Amino acid sequence: MRSRQAELLVQEHRPNTSVTSSWVARRFARQPRLTAGLLVVAFAAIVLGHAADGLHAQPASRDPLTWLGRIERGGAIEEFMALGIAARGNYLFVARSCELDVFDVTVPTSPAKVASLAHPTVPTLASEFARENWIRLDGSLLFLAGSPPVIIDVADPRAPRLVSVLANDVSASAVAVAGSRAYVVQHSVLQIFDIADPSAPVLMGEEIGGGESPISLAVDGTDVLLWRMFGGVLLDAADPSAIRRKAQFRLAMDREYCEQDEARQRRSIAYRGQRAYVTCGRHLGIIDFTRPPTKMDNGLPSYTESGLFETQQFATHVTLLGHRVLLTDLQYLYVLDARDPEHIVELARFEHTVASDIDQGYGVAMSAAAGNRVYVSSDHYGPGSGHVDILEIDLPRPVGMVFMPWLGRQAGR
Repeated sequence: MRSRQAELLVQEHRPNTSVTSSWVARRFARQPRLTAGLLVVAFAAIVLGHAADGLHAQPASRDPLTWLGRIERGGAIEEFMALGIAARGNYLFVARSCELDVFDVTVPTSPAKVASLAHPTVPTLASEFARENWIRLDGSLLFLAGSPPVIIDVADPRAPRLVSVLANDVSASAVAVAGSRAYVVQHSVLQIFDIADPSAPVLMGEEIGGGESPISLAVDGTDVLLWRMFGGVLLDAADPSAIRRKAQFRLAMDREYCEQDEARQRRSIAYRGQRAYVTCGRHLGIIDFTRPPTKMDNGLPSYTESGLFETQQFATHVTLLGHRVLLTDLQYLYVLDARDPEHIVELARFEHTVASDIDQGYGVAMSAAAGNRVYVSSDHYGPGSGHVDILEIDLPRPVGMVFMPWLGRQAGR
């Protein structure tokens, strides 16, 4: 049995929780703003925690892709052969040789052709290998590569009009747009135009690469990526009159794999946040320019892929939608989470063409996105094979702020 003296000693060193609790209560009672602020912070931490978990994992019972409808060849499009597609709002733009068709897809089960515009542009041989470079939509302006490249005003999608020919003496295999500049690839030359006045483009500068002609082109800010047959180069075009090379890249498996078949020469490239997403053969390769280069080559840092994703058929097109990657091959559309290039996660896939319709790998499939709609164009040169599928994609919902107007008001005020 403990002595009375020992009990008194324990009580002396035991924290007085009642006193502490009452002090905290008085403190918060005197400062209601502090109390409310701490409650909001705690609530926000819980919400953000759940939101972060949701970004990294899709519920197993929820399919991120829902098929809504299809535009068939022989219906709205008699001669499909799409050379490029682009989307804005509830309108889909389908570019063909010498013609642009516009569809209202407000009701995806019954899309309606609402406009058609004749234009002088025909595709080049090089653009046949990378049709996704043939069309670029920037706000109200639509750009078509080919011979010659043109600018079309689609501010009113139901009344598109030809604004100007970008360059009469240019046969462009690819076009890209960033701000008030248009970037055009002609053979082995990159040309940059000032399009502040779209009706009167002005040549600002050019880069003569020499050797292999670029097949694909991507722009982010003043960074320009040119993807040639067996490798690519990253350019700094901040000063169009003095374009400089920043780095070069290639896929480690590229040359040996892609030399085997002409169909594997198809290239698509997307670029954002110093990462390049490149298709080759049955692969998507991701090059991360924030990582240390593999080696130095002729004074330039040289990079290879940080990660690879293998497709079922020949990959033909890649585009970015938020943090997701939309990848198409001749049979499927893949939705990927590639934030960690070394651990690419397939979230969903959609079969836009059955395998029996694929003719020796020759053909093309492209995708375009607007809001939560994704469009997949498929054309395999076979009878009745051309169509555009309309899908809805389940995008992560942004975390909303919770507003409480009574926060911060003192009692009695």
